[in-house]
Amino acid sequence: MKNKILLILLLLKVSFSFSQERFLEGYVIKNNHDTIHGYIEDESDLYMKEHCNFKKDIQSNMVKYSPEDVRSFRIKDSKFYTRKEINDQLIFLEYLVKGQINIYYYQDKVGDHYFIQNDTSQLVELPYKEYITWHKKRDYQNNSKRHIGVLKYFMQDAPQLFKKLDAFGKPSHKNLIRITERYHKEVCSGKQCIVFEKSPPYFHMFVELTTGPANIYEIKKLADSKTYYNGANIYINLFKGNKKFYFKTGLLYGKIKKYEYNYSTNEYDIAKVGLLKVPIQFVYTPFSGMLRPKISLGCNMYNQFKIKAASTLGLDLRITNNLFINLTGEMEFTSSTTNSTLSSFSESLRAGILFRLF
Repeated sequence: MKNKILLILLLLKVSFSFSQERFLEGYVIKNNHDTIHGYIEDESDLYMKEHCNFKKDIQSNMVKYSPEDVRSFRIKDSKFYTRKEINDQLIFLEYLVKGQINIYYYQDKVGDHYFIQNDTSQLVELPYKEYITWHKKRDYQNNSKRHIGVLKYFMQDAPQLFKKLDAFGKPSHKNLIRITERYHKEVCSGKQCIVFEKSPPYFHMFVELTTGPANIYEIKKLADSKTYYNGANIYINLFKGNKKFYFKTGLLYGKIKKYEYNYSTNEYDIAKVGLLKVPIQFVYTPFSGMLRPKISLGCNMYNQFKIKAASTLGLDLRITNNLFINLTGEMEFTSSTTNSTLSSFSESLRAGILFRLF
């Protein structure tokens, strides 16, 4: 089993070197208005404002375009980015809605930023803040309302929407797209706005069906260290739009052979005992191409709430956009009560099928 784990580690090391990033079909529009079709890396919102990683074809070298190099770029049937000047700096804004009113978005380390513009105005940010006030020895959560005033100003020719705007909460892709579409239906007869990006889900989920052998140590009266796990895991992304960090949990079941004392014969018999394992782990997937290496750290909970530290290394092979087959090696550790050192509790190697639910 140890040799198998070493083999998996070696394969993962190789896959990290050769796995390519996720490039999707798209195009860039250069400063001279020429359109170049190719492939664009679909990165997180935090980085898309700074550059566009582009390949003429999937095998060619990557070119990194800055806002000074290209006017705009788009991923096919998905996100559209255009350059704008914000605080005297050119950046790429995601174009959410185009019409009589335009909505833009970008993200930085502070958080999300949304902008609104029409044919006669400059680009205006929708200001929003959450803050805490202290009154009569109690904390109160408060939200600013200035963004509502800005929306009402730009939608003043649709006063029938003001009641909805009065209840408008924190700006998001979903509610801004929805209210802008509603505005265009009210004021643009026979003319629709263009939505480039539907509201991204706040989370998406993968389900994994997994099976494989394991060696278990340090269980009292263990008759055989070998077992076999079957079960299912779920992966949920941790942040909106995130594709690299996931929370993992699930349920795996196996059986172990233990010596149990038989008082009628005054001898030890071998009995099969069920073993339940619930992983509580955080997973990192650095790439999202054909091969997706992943690493996780956390713990596994066993029967009677026994907890073991755990780490895994795995590799997903993409079959379709929403279906993978995978191989995962896992090591679990237990701490010594005498010298606070970690010792091996189990080793396992599992194969599985991973598919995206939404």
